[in-house]
Amino acid sequence: MEKSGYRSFTIMAISIAMLLMSSCSQSQKIEKNSSTNKTPREVLGFYTEKEGTYPGSQPIVNSHFNSLSIIAPFWYKLDDQRPGSLIDSVTADHKKKVIQSAHKKHLKVYMVVHNLFYETVEKGKQVASNVLDHDNDRHVFIQNIRNEINQFNYDGIILTWKICM
Repeated sequence: MEKSGYRSFTIMAISIAMLLMSSCSQSQKIEKNSSTNKTPREVLGFYTEKEGTYPGSQPIVNSHFNSLSIIAPFWYKLDDQRPGSLIDSVTADHKKKVIQSAHKKHLKVYMVVHNLFYETVEKGKQVASNVLDHDNDRHVFIQNIRNEINQFNYDGIILTWKICM
């Protein structure tokens, strides 16, 4: 199979696997509508930490959790030194605290993995492409994702990668 076709297949396979994992998580809130049987609307809020004068997302989650169904903390990026590994921006205790708090509010929590904030945009693209192009790096990545999901009780995953094609 051609390299670009193989990469597309890999991206689709990972996306489908993560979608299936997320659909098997906590039961969804069901909106009652007497006239039709509609699929419940899901509202996802990306979750950030405090940065400088910006307060971060926790106060918004606390005050508007009834309007949300999912939060997606922006905590992980691909490791450019150890292919397939992750760099996290917060401590394990902080992750547990935020995730447990969200689950108590009946919110799902999706793990976000990105390839941003390297020296250049091209370097980030190359880091993601390396994971997709090499079987061993891809295996390491998938195992690291599984470990994080199991350790912290994530309900799903979002991969937001810009890649070389």
